[in-house]
Amino acid sequence: MNMLAQAEGSNASIIDEIVATYMYDALQPSTSNVSEIVNTALEVCAGRREDYIQWLRDQDDERLRSQVVEEFVFSGKDMQIIMNYWRNSPDLWMNTESLEKLHRLEKEGKKQECQQLKKTNLERMCSIFWETKR
Repeated sequence: MNMLAQAEGSNASIIDEIVATYMYDALQPSTSNVSEIVNTALEVCAGRREDYIQWLRDQDDERLRSQVVEEFVFSGKDMQIIMNYWRNSPDLWMNTESLEKLHRLEKEGKKQECQQLKKTNLERMCSIFWETKR
């Protein structure tokens, strides 16, 4: 059995859970193939990277003047900004069911419940990815 087949077999339930529970419906790959899921995740990350670099350009960030954009490495502060943007943009990563619940809670003015729902979903998604690294 090759390494990809082993990875697909050993991580199948984790991958199925990530796709079914957390990946925004429009971004879900058409299969549970590990390669397709990783490729989809990389495409999303590349798009977010481009968005953030454009934001830095709009801010006239001097670091972009002195570095090749493809080689630009985000600082800790950059990552904090990116994570906060991600956290505050659940429409980019939350599945339809959870997103509908979030919108309902927002309409009801339940701010604490909204924050908890976003926090729980994001932490759970991150913990699933961290578990796959072990």
